[in-house]
Amino acid sequence: MTKTRPRRQLFLSLVTLTLPFALLACAGDQPTQKATDSKAAVRAAEEVGAEGLPRSALYLDLAKQEIARAEKLMKEGEPEQAALTLDRARADAELAIALAKADDERVVAEDMAKRLDQMQKGI
Repeated sequence: MTKTRPRRQLFLSLVTLTLPFALLACAGDQPTQKATDSKAAVRAAEEVGAEGLPRSALYLDLAKQEIARAEKLMKEGEPEQAALTLDRARADAELAIALAKADDERVVAEDMAKRLDQMQKGI
């Protein structure tokens, strides 16, 4: 038991010393990763045609504005605010995607309803 106790103390000491540095390193990369994620969500929204639909275009534009604001905040030394702004940007871009997909599904459903109606009239 005497051998495990010093090892455990050493382990706890190492964790205690390295944990704050690890957390700081993660916090420093957080806005950068969030910016990448937000920009990817904006690209995905553009690819599904969000720009051409009024409701989804609104959220896509908001996402783009928030990314620009976050970049400004990062330059001003406000990484926490930038990270929060990037979270909103990603959420808005994802909402734009969902709205664009919902609009596509609505159009398909309306088309199928028309076809079904035509088929029923033909019988």
